[in-house]
Amino acid sequence: MKVVQALKSTKFPFASFTNRDVKSDFHLLKPHFENLVPDEYLQKRLKLPTNKIMRKRRMMNYHIEFDKDGNITRFHEEYRLDNYDETKCLQHANVYEELTKEMKQDQIYKDFLYNTLQITWQLKQFQKAQISVHAVRTISYVDQPASTTPEGPNRDGNDLEIIGVINKVNCQGAESQIYSSDKSKLLFEMSLEPGEGYIIDDKSLWNYATSHKPIDESQHGIRDILGFVLKIDH
Repeated sequence: MKVVQALKSTKFPFASFTNRDVKSDFHLLKPHFENLVPDEYLQKRLKLPTNKIMRKRRMMNYHIEFDKDGNITRFHEEYRLDNYDETKCLQHANVYEELTKEMKQDQIYKDFLYNTLQITWQLKQFQKAQISVHAVRTISYVDQPASTTPEGPNRDGNDLEIIGVINKVNCQGAESQIYSSDKSKLLFEMSLEPGEGYIIDDKSLWNYATSHKPIDESQHGIRDILGFVLKIDH
């Protein structure tokens, strides 16, 4: 697979992909993003007005197992209430609601998840792992830009992270950026469109998406992404 070859051959462990590479028209998942839940934690932390929600999201956790030939032998939902940045912001700890049943049963979602998991196995040859799936919408206004990670470039120390862009409406900005391990060098920058994404070694590199704002200032801007975070059980 082209994505695997790119990840193995490059000096820096990341690669971009399209829906064709992962054999899933994942950008067609956009109707499910109309049912995301406002991220009240972020609103409180950034002291944003309640009538201008910046971020909505849902999530799901899974435990997966592979055999020695790369076949998935266990795929178990392990949804848990996930406190965002719990150790630092206890007073605003947020509880993310589960992905909707309709989204989890959508064959497009299943194909995107299963096919990207196959890529991760080809890279790491692991047996067991935990994966968190995050569906995230950011909403920008003429007087309030939006960012998926307002804290800046992030690295959570997981083994791999996969980001797929689902939808963009009236949105300018949101440049996907990947930085070197010491954050001193910008390695990759691109405005990803729906049906495009990237996979990154989250232990080695930092990733970020710049803020976005509306093109037509009379309307708000929207950017939807689906992110997978993989942590191998060692």
